[in-house]
Amino acid sequence: NNILIARNSNQSVIENTVSGQTFSAFSLPSILGQMKDRQGNDCLGFVGDLPDYTLNLTKSFSQLNLAINSQGDTTMAIQAPNNVLYCGDDISATNPNASVTLTNLPTGEYKVWVGAFDQGDRLNYSLTINAH
Repeated sequence: NNILIARNSNQSVIENTVSGQTFSAFSLPSILGQMKDRQGNDCLGFVGDLPDYTLNLTKSFSQLNLAINSQGDTTMAIQAPNNVLYCGDDISATNPNASVTLTNLPTGEYKVWVGAFDQGDRLNYSLTINAH
C-alpha cells in the first residue's frame, strides 16, 4: 500500500478506511483562508482547527477518491502538497455525505479536514480512500 494515513497524533496506520467524529467549531473558509477550491467548488461547513488526517502518498496516483459515510450532512477539504485546495459537499441531491476525487496526484503530504455542514454537529463517520 502506498498511502500512509496518519491521524493528528504520533500514530501512523496504513489502511483504506478510517473512522472518526466531526469537530465542527470553525467555518471551513476561516481555516482554509478561501471560500472556493481550484475548481470553483464552495468550501462549506465547519471543521476543527487542525486537519483530521494527513495522507502521505509515497507514489504518484492518477486518481484518488475520498468518500465519507455518515448519518448526517458532511463536508470535506483537502490541501495538496502544493497548497492547492479541493473541497467536497453532497455526493448527490439525496446523499448529504461528502466526496472528493483528485486526479494526477504527485507524491507528498495531503491534509484532510472532515466536517459537518452545520456548526456544532458531532457526527460519527467513516472515510474511505480508493486510489487508482
